[in-house]
Formats: sequence, C-alpha cells, structure tokens
Amino acid sequence: MRSTLGDGYVDALRKVYKGTVPESADFVMFWWQKAAEIVQAEKAERFGFITTNSIKQPFNRRVIQAFFDSKKPLNLDYAIPDHPWIDSADGAQVRIAVTVASLDSAVGRVDKVFKEIPAEGEWKVSFTEKIGTVNPDLTVGADLTSTVSLNANSNLSSVGMGLYGTGFLITLDEAKKLGRGEIEGMESVIKPYLNGRDFTQTSRGLFVIDLFGYTEEQARTKFPQVYQHVLNNVKPERDQNNRASYRKNWWYFGEARATFRPSLKSLDRYIITTVIRQVYYYNPNCKTQSLFIFR
Repeated sequence: MRSTLGDGYVDALRKVYKGTVPESADFVMFWWQKAAEIVQAEKAERFGFITTNSIKQPFNRRVIQAFFDSKKPLNLDYAIPDHPWIDSADGAQVRIAVTVASLDSAVGRVDKVFKEIPAEGEWKVSFTEKIGTVNPDLTVGADLTSTVSLNANSNLSSVGMGLYGTGFLITLDEAKKLGRGEIEGMESVIKPYLNGRDFTQTSRGLFVIDLFGYTEEQARTKFPQVYQHVLNNVKPERDQNNRASYRKNWWYFGEARATFRPSLKSLDRYIITTVIRQVYYYNPNCKTQSLFIFR
C-alpha cells in the first residue's frame, strides 16, 4: 500500500478508519467497510466486491466479523472463496474472492471452484454449490471461526524454541573449546541440538548455546567464553531485528518459551513431530520447518 499509494495517503486512511479496520488489512477491506456501513444504514440494499482471496484470513476477516456481530448484522448472500483471475493490466495470474452482502435473509450461497481450465486471457471454471448461512470465512456449515481453545488442551504441546540467531549453533569441536565436558555447569548452557531435518534425516551433531535464566551480567561472569561467543556471533544480527525485545535480550533465544520449559522437568518421554511447509517463493518443494526440543 505504501509503495503504491504513498505514506501520506496510507497514514490518513488508517487514521480515519482506526478502530474499525485493522492496519494489517488489505486495501480493499477499507472499501468493504465503507460499503457495509452504507448498507447497514439502509442507504443501499446490498454490495459486492472482488477482493484478494486472503479475505478469509483473520487479519481481513475481522472486518466481516464485526458486521456479523453487530446489532444490525449483515449476511453474506453469495461468495466465491477462491477463483482464478488474469489481471488485465499485465496479464498476471492471481487468485481472487467474491463477496456479496446485505441485510436480507441469512440464507446464502457459496460457489467453490472444483475445475479450472486456462484459456487465452481467461479461465473456464466449474463450481460446486452450497446453500445455507455463509460464515465470515466464506464457508457454509459449522462456523469454525467462532471456536475457542479448550482448557483441557493447555500445555499439551509447544512449537519449541525459536533461536533467531544462527550464532547460537556450534559444532562439537566448538563446544569443547568453550569448555563443555571440562567446565562445571557448562552442560546446562551448551546442549545437544536437533531440528526437524535432524530428526527425519541424519543428525548434524550440533549443539546450541542456551543462556535462558541468566541476566547479561550473570552470563558474562559465570560463562565468559560462551558470553563472548554469543556477543560476537549473535548480537550483531539481533541488533538489526525489528522487534525491540529481540534486540534488548539478545543473549536469549528469540522465542525462549519460558512457560514451556517447566513442563519438561517432570517428563521422561514425549512426542516430537515435524511440520511440513511449502516455500512458495524460493523453492517449490516441501521443506521441514525447524522444531527445537531439549531434553
């Protein structure tokens, strides 16, 4: 938005819609908000938009949800959650969504694409149809967007630690040079390291420096060699991080999981899984996302 519209326009727009449209929302959602307000005021019967298909995601969906939950709720009469589209300006192939809303009956229709055939400058598309109340995520049926977390599931799982600094990782030789196996207490801060690929393929035999629980001064005084290594290899990278807490607590992992660690103390076994993630821009093949577990 800023590169296309300029800082002044974007700042003014967000100021006007502050409290109604999240700053993370796509530009089209400001128009969706404005149209919904007009229909809710009964100055128009309905409206429809072609939007990005990310309208179903939480940062955009909050705009729709607010009108569903209002005293004078809107309903979605028609929706296509995901549809191929060819941009007429440059011919780029993108994905869009369609939404039509009004104050009328809560019964709507969702057309879901099940077959699409590219043609010259267009797509030939076939749909399956569902009739019923259309939810904010453009589905018909159980409203999964209204679900809440079960208290019974609390503290049963964790995504593990996130380092946010490659300098925390060291080899066995480096671990020995820093005093692991020789200096008392060093095993508590230099620990074996495994990520998803180490589990599913061959372990690289790496170790990780974990200074969680120590202040900067305590780490420097008790483990000076380790502190110096982190100072040289982690701090320069963390100084460039946009998040203030990562810069301030640079000797800690970016996500140290303080609430997760106590859960491991009474356990002698647990389940470890890896997460498969599609990397769209750099590699079309599935890769294993890192998962950090310490025993």
